[in-house]
Amino acid sequence: PRYEERLYRINENLVSDAIKQGLDDYLIFLAGDDPFSAHAKPFKPKSLEAVKGHFWRYMSALHYQGVNLKAVEKLEGLVTKDMFKLGIKWFWDRNEGKTSKHIGEIAWTVRCYAVKHIGADDATTAFYADAINRLRVNQQGLSDKNQAAMAQFDDPRVVETFVSLPPRLWDKAAVMQKTACSNRIAKKARLLVQASVAIEILMFAPMRISNLQGLRLDEHISWQAGRMRINIPRQQVKNDQALDFLLPESVSNRIKQYIDDWRPYLTAPANPYLFPGRNGKPKDSTALRNQIENALWNEAGIRLTPHQFRHAAAKILLDAKPGHYEVVRKVLGHKSLTTTYSHYAGAE
Repeated sequence: PRYEERLYRINENLVSDAIKQGLDDYLIFLAGDDPFSAHAKPFKPKSLEAVKGHFWRYMSALHYQGVNLKAVEKLEGLVTKDMFKLGIKWFWDRNEGKTSKHIGEIAWTVRCYAVKHIGADDATTAFYADAINRLRVNQQGLSDKNQAAMAQFDDPRVVETFVSLPPRLWDKAAVMQKTACSNRIAKKARLLVQASVAIEILMFAPMRISNLQGLRLDEHISWQAGRMRINIPRQQVKNDQALDFLLPESVSNRIKQYIDDWRPYLTAPANPYLFPGRNGKPKDSTALRNQIENALWNEAGIRLTPHQFRHAAAKILLDAKPGHYEVVRKVLGHKSLTTTYSHYAGAE
């Protein structure tokens, strides 16, 4: 479905206070914030957001299936076998009668609450075990979508176009700025430079969009002999692995020029983010993602999401240096070489 059609989450006023309180209590338990009853291994904020999001998607599905969520008095009432079948059926039908990674993740979230948290009986536990076996997608390697994106880089000319894009974007922006006859054109030039900086960082420091969006000048960025160093502590990274990148001098020089000469036009001085948004906050992740993807497509004819830069880095490196999985592991910040190998074995 189109992005707009995927926005199906219902308004909170359609859900009883008791259900919302039950979900809040569960999240407190997972976070380890209750000293008398807490999960053995506290969840990180990103994981808590995922659990909350999956539950709201599940509750939304039940609403569209005709369940009056204002009349249900406990969160436990939403995870019975019949309720689970009803909610998952909505996702199943919406996905043309088949499961998906997304459906599997929602099903697993509901199962964890029903089986692990409230202690379902043996029959319900067995039901969930069978359902999860049917619904979860255990895919080895890259998805079809990611494989299609990586196939672009089988052509050496595309690789050359890709790696040479940031300097070309800078040149185009400089001409636009110099000849701008309106504030709109000048702003467009500045945003093009910003997109170039984001693309170049992702090329040399592949990271998730949340980490890119959250880069702070006063926390994550330092300078070492004229080169920019990006250091993100493990607590801020999805897989609990710190990221540390020392960028090439030429790249560092362009980013410094952006910080000194271009970024001031995009934000108030007090905003600490490399990619600033409004009111002292970072740029919206969707806006930053669209900037990157549009620049790649409009200026290079390449379809690539910010997350797929990680796959592109692995492919380009392995094409040049077959078998160098340990290097890829370090670049991508994988905990285990097994993860790297399972994703990229045979990508060369």
